[in-house]
Amino acid sequence: ELCIIKGSLDQITCKYDVITMNNVLEHVPDPAKEFANIKRLLAKNGEAIIGVPNINGLLFKIFKNKWAELDLPRHLFLFNEKTLKNYATRNSLKISHVRYNCVPFEFTGSIFYFLNKFRKPKKLAQSIIANYRFINVLFLPLCHIFSLLRIGGRIEITFKHVNAKRVA
Repeated sequence: ELCIIKGSLDQITCKYDVITMNNVLEHVPDPAKEFANIKRLLAKNGEAIIGVPNINGLLFKIFKNKWAELDLPRHLFLFNEKTLKNYATRNSLKISHVRYNCVPFEFTGSIFYFLNKFRKPKKLAQSIIANYRFINVLFLPLCHIFSLLRIGGRIEITFKHVNAKRVA
């Protein structure tokens, strides 16, 4: 049986074997509430996969407030592996996998925003750097290196719902 509902997690009552939230959690006003909902909605031994921008990535350290993944004001919260683990621990979710990744836009978008400092600011949609596919392809090798070194600008963590053992 497939249960699909358009709305907030609060409105859902079905249990799921897998919940995926890719580039979602940084947009919600209360991440703690969403983690509680994830726990509530996961079936026994179910998994949740959450992907968010990684504030500990190298490009954030280099570009700071020009880092493309900040995406202000749409990103309300910023995360790293530690903050996601804390949310998981508070909700008795066990981490089963951590993956760092990187996409060319982290480079091209950050370069675009950095260059806006020195010129009349342009909109991202007007950017040759960020929107030209060939330029993005050139950054793929760096993205792979950043991912392997765990310094990419995105992190994806898989959590497992485990029923806590009751102590008598």
